[in-house]
Amino acid sequence: SHFSLGLLYSTLADINGALKHYQACQTIKRGVYPQLSLSIGALSLQKGQEAEAIPYLQNALNDESTEPEAYTFLGHIYLKQAKYNLALDNLLIAKKLLPGSKKPVKLLAQTYKEIGDEKLQCKALIGLGNCLGNLRVPHLGEENSAKRYQDALDIAEKIGHKNLQCQALIGLGNARAKHRERGDS
Repeated sequence: SHFSLGLLYSTLADINGALKHYQACQTIKRGVYPQLSLSIGALSLQKGQEAEAIPYLQNALNDESTEPEAYTFLGHIYLKQAKYNLALDNLLIAKKLLPGSKKPVKLLAQTYKEIGDEKLQCKALIGLGNCLGNLRVPHLGEENSAKRYQDALDIAEKIGHKNLQCQALIGLGNARAKHRERGDS
């Protein structure tokens, strides 16, 4: 079917083939085809075609299975376009729909940095440290986790926020302890 071929072409990073089969799907039966829309939107974003990606990603918002990633990609696009309120709106929804996922939290930290909100940036970095520390492959996340906690600690010290300093220190200590337990000191 054209739907399957569209997904195959998007997996092969062939946007023209994916679009051809998406359009064929539309000719046969009008619809949004969320999974194919998400794939085409992601591929367009990967190729630096943000404006072209947006309508496909918005189509992907019509299905629960593709909605969280679509919000994340839209947040990424709006961050790149310096549309910070739109970026925050989309990324906060993505974070809610994808608890424990590092991508929306990482993008939120970047957005808060861009708008100069150090307190929320610090909170997002602590959240990112938590996400990275909980990866199923521990050695991939522990070092990055410690780095994010250290970044959060630096910001918390700079703005004099004791509660965030404590949270960052606890996270940093836990990340370093996990690292030592593995014998990687």
